[in-house]
Amino acid sequence: MSRIINIRKSSNVLDHPTTLKIYLYLKTRFPHEVGIRETQRALGLKSPSTISWHLDKLEDADIVKKLPSNLYVLTEKGEKRHDILVPVYVPAHLIKGIMIPRILFLFSFLVTSAIFTFVVVWFLPPIAAFCGAGCLVVGSILCFREYWALKRQFRFYTFIAEESAE
Repeated sequence: MSRIINIRKSSNVLDHPTTLKIYLYLKTRFPHEVGIRETQRALGLKSPSTISWHLDKLEDADIVKKLPSNLYVLTEKGEKRHDILVPVYVPAHLIKGIMIPRILFLFSFLVTSAIFTFVVVWFLPPIAAFCGAGCLVVGSILCFREYWALKRQFRFYTFIAEESAE
């Protein structure tokens, strides 16, 4: 018997990272109007046509409104929206048709090494200390690796924190 994995594709306009980034920029600038070139410079994007295309998507979803002066401003719907899903990818391994997150492997390594250290401490305390320290170092390296992987995904959205800090 084979399993079929059905991954439902969301139809949310903010699923695209660039669209979400533009929306978040508009949200930080509210109630001020923003232009395409201003948004391009602020977000460090290369093409004004890319900004225009994403703003058109937001306009079709009634999140922004294009003014006669070719500037954009958030609509009431876009301004009041507070539930935003940020796309984060969780690395996982597929084992016999079951998706297991990589963080679960890290957790199982840490638990197994802790149990091993506590068992060995009764027989050979110096070796247990060495094994415990080694497992702590390896576990820390793996934790930092997971942290940096998530940080790389969120670096796309860091401009919000930088602007609000000013």
